[in-house]
This record gives sequence, structure tokens and C-alpha cells, in this order.
Amino acid sequence: MKNTLYRSQAFRILGLVGLLSIAISSVASAASDDVTPTVREAMVKLSDEIARYIAADPDTKGQVAIGAFQGPSSSGAGARIVQSLKENLKSKCEIVDVGAAYTVSGRFMGQKLDGQFVTIIEAEIGDALGNTVQKLRRKVVTAIEEGLAFFGPSSVDLSAQPQAAKADKPASEKPESDSTAATEMLVSSIVKPETHLDANRKTRMNPADGSPYGLEIALKQADGKYHSLPITETDGVATVDLQADQIYAVRLFNDSARPVGCRLTIDGINTFALSLDANYRGKETIMELQPNAKFLIKGWHHTGDLSHEFRISNYADTPAAQFGVFDGVGMLTATFFETTAAQGYSATREFATAVGDEVEMRYRDGQSKFGKPIAAVSVRYVRPVAPTDLPLN
Repeated sequence: MKNTLYRSQAFRILGLVGLLSIAISSVASAASDDVTPTVREAMVKLSDEIARYIAADPDTKGQVAIGAFQGPSSSGAGARIVQSLKENLKSKCEIVDVGAAYTVSGRFMGQKLDGQFVTIIEAEIGDALGNTVQKLRRKVVTAIEEGLAFFGPSSVDLSAQPQAAKADKPASEKPESDSTAATEMLVSSIVKPETHLDANRKTRMNPADGSPYGLEIALKQADGKYHSLPITETDGVATVDLQADQIYAVRLFNDSARPVGCRLTIDGINTFALSLDANYRGKETIMELQPNAKFLIKGWHHTGDLSHEFRISNYADTPAAQFGVFDGVGMLTATFFETTAAQGYSATREFATAVGDEVEMRYRDGQSKFGKPIAAVSVRYVRPVAPTDLPLN
């Protein structure tokens, strides 16, 4: 289900360094790769493999532990893999933190494959002594928007058309395809990141100079108002300073004359992914941003009319360990999508004022369809000692 964000809500940020290519050796090798468009589909397949392996050993009592999935130091998106894997495994195995005979863990990396950018996820099952006992089939995720969420380029504008073949080239040399051009732009933006601060609003990050799309991180003040944070740029990496116990929001901009879709992720996890609403949970919900407007996203959708604020809180007080989020870099990414065949909207859904960490938000369900990603922006922050940006249960 796609949602139209209809006014206020939140975010935070840092840039990206490079792609990690590390091969995993294991006892048992996969015969071939599983190729899927999305991480969610990849995790469905991976959970089936794990469940079969666990079921074949009665001594496990159907229990398994999920460890971390490591990637580049500038990306915490391994949390997304853990979250999605647990979501798909919970009906097939008993997931425990301590005492399991087997633990599933792995790593992820980005690669160019046949002119296409793919996200590769490698996983293995280890025994109680940490020895690898089973290498699982490698997952190759092909959707470029997954790569944007996993590797978080500081700024990338994918809306530019591929350059036509130069006149001095032979006629047989065709211009590169949209897919190849997008792949080259994405890889370049990751390996050699650039920061595009808005000319008139230095707290705003844009995908490119003059882009109508952008994002800010805003800190909640004692009076309940939100103050935009300055962005620091170092070697093309955009960073904001967030401290423990601070509450923040993400401000999204659409200065164009037409609606645009936006998927907001933190450490690769969609801000609707932890919702108790079956329409959103485990799905890659895209918000529709209306033309010539800005939107303040204040938190993770929880249930019904309630959302939890984005908070930098103590590790011990959160479910961060469940999703493999440890000390290091936090990453927020806004991916913008072209809107195709807008079909109108259903009744507005109001998010009521609630108590504590629950905040007022306003959405309405939409019926618009979204096409290819056209731009992305990422901001990073260095986590304080053992914090997390995931919500409380």
C-alpha cells in the first residue's frame, strides 16, 4: 500500500565511502545464486533455507539465533537484513538470543553485474563453536532502489538522460542504456561521494545542484518546535551531529510542480517496516509528497494513529540488538521516485495526538503508482556510545 504524506514529520544522516567486496569461504557451497528484485523476496527464500536446515536436526528444538550482517563501515544497513529475516523466520523457527545450536550471520556488498548495480547478500550457518557448517545460497538483489538504501550515496541524481553517442564514434556504438547509466552514476556517487547543499538553505541536502528534492534533519526543542541542524561535509560525506537522548525528525522537500514518491529508510529499514499495521509491516511503503511543499516526518509508524518518535536512546532501552545495530555510523536515506498514472486518493487518515513517545502525524492512503527512482540523498551521524535509532517496542 502506498501512502500520501499530507503534511508534518522526520530524519538524520552521514555520507558513504566505498563498496566492499569480500568473498566468504564455507563448508558447503551454494549451487547457484538466487536472483530477486527486492531484499524482502530474498529473505523469504533465505528463511526457507534456514528453516529446512534447522528442521533436519531434531537436536536444535527448532531454535536459531540471528547474528549480524556486516557491510561497508559507512553503512548500517545490515540491520535491514536482520529485521526482514526475523520477520520471515518467526513463523518457521523459534528465534532466540542465547542457547541456539546454530546462528545465522553474513555480509552484504555492492557490485556491477552485467551493467546493473546489484546488492549481494551472503549468509552462513555457524555452530555453537562458531564454525561454519552451511553456506547458504547467495542472494542477488537487482532493484537499484535497494542499492540506494543499502549504500546511501550522499547525493545522486538519476533523472538525467543517458548521453547520446558522440558524433566521432562509429554508428555501431550505441549510447548506454538507462540501467547502465544509472549504475555508473550510483557507483560513482558511492566511491566518490559529493555533497550538494542547497544554495539558499545550507541545512538542506539535495541530490544535485538546483534539484527540487531534498532533505533536512531537524532537532526537537524543549518547546516542541523543530530546529534544522547544520550539515558538515567531509570528503563528500554529509554528516549531522546527534547526541544521546535527542529527538529528531526528517524534513522532506518537493519543490517540483508534480507529486513525487519518497521512501525514507534508516540503516536501510523503511520507516513503516516495524508497523503493527499489516498493510505496512514488512512492505516497502512509499510516501507520496505533494507538489511545492515540505513535510516533517517525526517517527516510525507504530499502529493505527500512533507513531514513535525518532530518538537517539540508550542501547539497553531499545531492540537494537535484534537488528544488528551496534556502535558506528547511522545512515538515513531518502529515495525519490517518479509518479506515474496518479489515480486520486482515498479518505484522509488522521494521526491523533498521543502520549509519551507517540506523536501526531497526518497521512492519507493514496492510489498513485510509482516508477523508477530518480534521485537519492543520504546523511550520516556517528552514534554515541551504544545508542540506536530504532524505536521502542
